[in-house]
Amino acid sequence: MPTLPFMIDDHFWVALSTIVNVMLVLIVVYTEFVKPKLLAPRLDVYYVDGSGFVVEKDMEVRGVGGKFVHAVNLRVRNLGRSSAHKIIGRITDVVSVETNRRIEGFFPVPLNWAGPPNTAETVDLNRFDEEFLGFISVYSDPTYLYTGSDPMPNREHRFIPADKQPYIFTVSLYSDNAPTVRRRFKVSWDDPKKHWDKVNISRLP
Repeated sequence: MPTLPFMIDDHFWVALSTIVNVMLVLIVVYTEFVKPKLLAPRLDVYYVDGSGFVVEKDMEVRGVGGKFVHAVNLRVRNLGRSSAHKIIGRITDVVSVETNRRIEGFFPVPLNWAGPPNTAETVDLNRFDEEFLGFISVYSDPTYLYTGSDPMPNREHRFIPADKQPYIFTVSLYSDNAPTVRRRFKVSWDDPKKHWDKVNISRLP
């Protein structure tokens, strides 16, 4: 009867079993925790200089109106490795820099997407895709700031006096499968009465 060149004892099987169990644990950890994070969608929102535009609007909304409106959009981008589903943007806070307090009477407002469907309905973004989100707009006369991409009477928005600037806006992005994102933007005017369409916007750390 042939003999083995070495003896396989119980210690070998114990060591082999331990190695297999460790490998199985590592596979489970990677599959359940590491891989989803590596492949998860990751949203961010930016202000791009020059993304504002002036449009003619002969209308009044809640008693505030002007012949021209300066609208400003934010850019939402999916920086992750998979699609982000059912994204919605909201302004969740507005703080006066002068008083360091939240604007009296303000409560969160949904933002409209600048492109189709041009409403506050949710949208999906594939990896590395982007879409513009209506942020704020300013009437030419009188000088008021309002939230939203298009000042239609049937859309939800808030009016904020431009002469009480600067303000710090908190914009929040929500999604079914991406982490919630909150970014702060400082909004000001050099001269809100003479240069109502010269809006200064910067993203804060």
